[in-house]
Amino acid sequence: MPSTTLFTPYGPGCGVSWMTLVDLKQSFTTGRPAFTCASCHAIFESGDAQRTHYQSDWHRYNLRRKVSELPPVTEAIFGQRLYAFLNPDEKAPKPEGLKMECQACRKSFASENSYANHLKSKKHLENETVGLGEPKLVIKPKAKANPELNKDSYLDQDATEEQIREALESKLSMARRLKPEECIFCNHSFESFNDNMEHMVKDHGLYVPDLEFVEDLPGMISYLADKVSVAFCCLYCNASVQPFTSIESVRRHMLDKGHLKIRFDDEGMQELADFYNYEEILSDDGDDEFVDVDDEGEFESALVISPDETELILPSGKRLGNRAYRKYYKQNLPVERDERPSRRSEHQALISRMSDHYLAAGMMQPAAERKYIIDQRRDGERRKEWDQKVSVRANRLQEYFRIQLRQ
Repeated sequence: MPSTTLFTPYGPGCGVSWMTLVDLKQSFTTGRPAFTCASCHAIFESGDAQRTHYQSDWHRYNLRRKVSELPPVTEAIFGQRLYAFLNPDEKAPKPEGLKMECQACRKSFASENSYANHLKSKKHLENETVGLGEPKLVIKPKAKANPELNKDSYLDQDATEEQIREALESKLSMARRLKPEECIFCNHSFESFNDNMEHMVKDHGLYVPDLEFVEDLPGMISYLADKVSVAFCCLYCNASVQPFTSIESVRRHMLDKGHLKIRFDDEGMQELADFYNYEEILSDDGDDEFVDVDDEGEFESALVISPDETELILPSGKRLGNRAYRKYYKQNLPVERDERPSRRSEHQALISRMSDHYLAAGMMQPAAERKYIIDQRRDGERRKEWDQKVSVRANRLQEYFRIQLRQ
């Protein structure tokens, strides 16, 4: 049987032919080297053509068919299928897509074959035997994506700031923003923001880093909700990851990947820096305990006297009062408090409940342990700084000697 040369997209020099037993036998009898592909049943005239074939889509397509225990297809058939896939408009119009659901397992399927395979699965048979429901076919039309929402969602690289601002405003106007009472990770809605936070912490395991330093927790959660519902971005993935097409897809991604958490690294904390306040830690660093008094002139110039000349202000910001007013400083006056309930008290109560849940789950260390670790780190930094100052001062004690040579 003569070999039939097929159409190849690599040019006439490749010499790709459909391999038959006669061709293979002739290659061995004539002494001509046989460059073949077992997956595609093809024979080549040179090794370069064989290596080029291994990088083609036809070869990869037959490899997938081989894994599925299907026979290979010729290059002509593959070209027809590829052309039909790239030009779907030339085919007859297909009916509107339908979605089939199994009431027993509460799952949906896009084709009849997948639904038939599901009916034979072990999980479906178990659900059917325990009485969760009999197999019932429910056909519903597939939900179509909103074309207006995805329109102009991607801008050119040379877009101006005005174009970017207009695109953001149009997307915000068309997108549905989540309310503070709605969960970020599911469709549940609650009566208050506190109930929603307790749900996300207990059911989804949401962990807020450095919770005690969060200054605006509702604003932070609102920003994260807009990131998911408006921008369709994952909370944990970095900015280089392409956004998803819908809120359902990004929720499914976070659930499957375990990304129901806030990113706690330099990039993530820089994004949420406006919602934190670390002034208490930064101000209480104890730098005023170690003061280099060698340069007395510089130290005295750094001291500032208050306008009423009753207090001395140190470089660290602390104030030293006059001894003549010590009886006033010793007074312990009650602090006047507002009797009306404030949102700050509710905010602190919510943070306290969340901290208790984190401590019980082992997700956060007690405050005493954290303070001990912070103090140890500060002591080490101050010790290194002090050793460096002593070493610099000791350089002045170094005596330089010239090598004494006997003449």
